[in-house]
Amino acid sequence: MRIQAVFNTDQIGGAERSMVATLRSKASAYKIEAWIPNISGSTDLKIYLEETIPGVIVHSFKIGASYYQVSRGNYFSILKVLVSFAICLFHIRNIKFKDQDIVWLNGNKVGALFSYYLAKNKYQGRVFWHLRDYFPTNKFLTILVQKLNGLRLSFIANSYSVKEDFDYYWPNFKCHVLYNSAATITQTNTKKVSGKIGVVAMLTPWKGIHDVLIMAARNEDALISSGANSIVIYGGEIYHTHGAHDGYKQQLEKLAKKFKKLKVEFAGLVRPQQIFTSIDLLIHSSLRPEPFGRVIIEAMESHIPVVSTGLGGAAELATLDRAWTYLPHHDAMFVRAIDEAMRGSDRQSKLDNASAFVGSLKELVKKQMSEILDA
Repeated sequence: MRIQAVFNTDQIGGAERSMVATLRSKASAYKIEAWIPNISGSTDLKIYLEETIPGVIVHSFKIGASYYQVSRGNYFSILKVLVSFAICLFHIRNIKFKDQDIVWLNGNKVGALFSYYLAKNKYQGRVFWHLRDYFPTNKFLTILVQKLNGLRLSFIANSYSVKEDFDYYWPNFKCHVLYNSAATITQTNTKKVSGKIGVVAMLTPWKGIHDVLIMAARNEDALISSGANSIVIYGGEIYHTHGAHDGYKQQLEKLAKKFKKLKVEFAGLVRPQQIFTSIDLLIHSSLRPEPFGRVIIEAMESHIPVVSTGLGGAAELATLDRAWTYLPHHDAMFVRAIDEAMRGSDRQSKLDNASAFVGSLKELVKKQMSEILDA
């Protein structure tokens, strides 16, 4: 039996790393094929898959870039989505799966596109639409989902927060919970503390990177007193969408110029192994509910303190016994959380609790996965 995994992008973000980890965990029981949309021309995800999953077969498929660009937009976006959706259906018209296959759709864009395509072609196999974000309630998806009744479709939420939100709007669909598989970060030697604060996120306003820079610039002296000497931003503009995302990196670069003492660096897209063996503290700064927060788990496994806004699914991970939290736009809470995470009396106990939590999470994910595949 095969798992046909359809990815949402050709670059490596948290959702992609999570999907690769999930597939790797099932590679001994299933043959794995991966389908990657050709959006940016990047081969990073293909290379990552082939390095991580023995015997994986990787396919590339054409998809209209406009389908991604109009996903967040203005008054005319519905019409644009319909047109771009039709173009994408034309591009994937020759992709065929066997009814014995499990089709795993990793994200809402390919979830909408391929579930409709498979329903239209009366596909009889099992289909999983993996919600890597809260399910949108726009008119387009409302109409589309109503046309999927004949499909053997189940939804997978990556946190209980996402599941509860989905169940409220779509109670007639089955929705499972599958936490993102825990990371595997290898610490090669004892890392020397350098005062490096990491912010790991795709460059989009709701991730709150600008909020971090604004508060940090206003409180440079306090952060330096806590042991910080630099802020490194890891991430890129993965999904190439229009709207509030446009020019966001340039806005961040402008904010970085306000710093007089702390060094601010934009590192781009970097493998987790490199990130979590070099930073001394992670700031998880989302301004709206986070579906999960994979970087929180990666930091915890690496014994790195986590400072988080703790919204949405992140609240299931960054609890007060294993992380430090603050409210967005709240300078005093932000500075205090960083200070306590860097040198507070409860630092070690929280790090130990976080490490133990990641260990238990691995067993929980195995259980959740078995329940989904055996359902």
